[in-house]
Amino acid sequence: MCRLQKDKWTRLPSGAGVPGASEAERGRTAFATFAVDRKSASVTMVHGTTGGKLDVVPLLPRLAKADGVALLAVPQVEGAAAIRFATPSAVAAPRGEPDLAHPDAIEVAWENLIEGKLSRATLRPGPAVPAALGDAAEPGIAREARPELLSISAGGLYVRPGSGATTPLFFVDHAGRIERSDYSAWPASTRLGEPLQVNADAVRVGGVTVPFAIVRGVARPGSNGDRLPATGLLGRTRALAIAPSQEAAFDTQTSFSYVGGAPMLVTQTRFGGQWETLTFPFRAGGLVDEGRPAPTQLRAAERPRVCTADDRAKTPRIVAPAELGTRRAVLVEGPDGARFAALVSSAMVLHGTIDSPCQAALDAAPPAGVEVGDDGLRAIVSLGEQTGWLFRGARDVDARPMSCRVDPRAVVPQEAQRELDGLQPTPTPRR
Repeated sequence: MCRLQKDKWTRLPSGAGVPGASEAERGRTAFATFAVDRKSASVTMVHGTTGGKLDVVPLLPRLAKADGVALLAVPQVEGAAAIRFATPSAVAAPRGEPDLAHPDAIEVAWENLIEGKLSRATLRPGPAVPAALGDAAEPGIAREARPELLSISAGGLYVRPGSGATTPLFFVDHAGRIERSDYSAWPASTRLGEPLQVNADAVRVGGVTVPFAIVRGVARPGSNGDRLPATGLLGRTRALAIAPSQEAAFDTQTSFSYVGGAPMLVTQTRFGGQWETLTFPFRAGGLVDEGRPAPTQLRAAERPRVCTADDRAKTPRIVAPAELGTRRAVLVEGPDGARFAALVSSAMVLHGTIDSPCQAALDAAPPAGVEVGDDGLRAIVSLGEQTGWLFRGARDVDARPMSCRVDPRAVVPQEAQRELDGLQPTPTPRR
């Protein structure tokens, strides 16, 4: 049960996305999202605190003109990262290939909410290093930058501005120190000629860069290695199966987490109606050989408990999808106690271990089939602090803080209860 505070709705910066569980409970924030303004080639972070305060923080400051500028901002598990550079030397590429620029300087900025740091730096890659571009933009609008890699890691940011064979990988730390290294292209096919869907990335482990790639859509490597890539990164590639083949599972998704600054890969695989979560800590040579079981919503619902500060500091943060029987009603009242909305939870932020999971936050939305007008509604609830935020709108997003509590006697509306029970929504009669 949540009650809206007397504060009025506050409009988030134009272009800000509606946050969900993925954007909740990182560092000291209840939620964090960002907004991109292509007319000023700027990026702004928006923080919501558990105390009901909104903070607006520039990530890349505004420019007087956005013509001749390329810009990209991307969400990250850790927060958000952005890249910006001038494009006076952009060269049109053959059809199907990105246009290229050779900027003298490349601005990068990132906020790592887990580390509690916002950093900016300028790369000077040299004239031989290309930066990839998206389609040409309208006058007065920043063009889209298309870096091959823009990824936050422990202690800094990885940047690879283009995908050329000789394009280096840069690591920028919070102090602005820049490390440059070779980064060969990952193979595009197996030894049998099967195309690979490759998502390349890199992490920082003990001050060392560990390049890796997640390969999807190919069978688990066989003993003869014929489905492994024909060539690898700098001549060596080590393959590790982190999820079953598509034939064995309904869905698999990957993410990242940290414990004490040490990165780990998180896989979540759905078998029928249940999820299995595994964590694969990185080491200097790559991933550990076996995944470690981690909390799921179903395990967390067996003995519900709220996460402590110790849980958050010493166990990975897992954004877990809903499972049958784990969803919760979030009933929202106005400041006067009148019913405002009935929502149903979906994803949840978990910590703890597989044997002692805990719940940190959840997101919620109206039940399927329930019309809430053009505004739309979504909520984030911080379970430990018993506070929350309600959002309305899709293009222009407003936010309002709430105070929350557990009320087992609350009466749940029928449509919300049906969704909690896993039933199909009742069709809305036509008028």
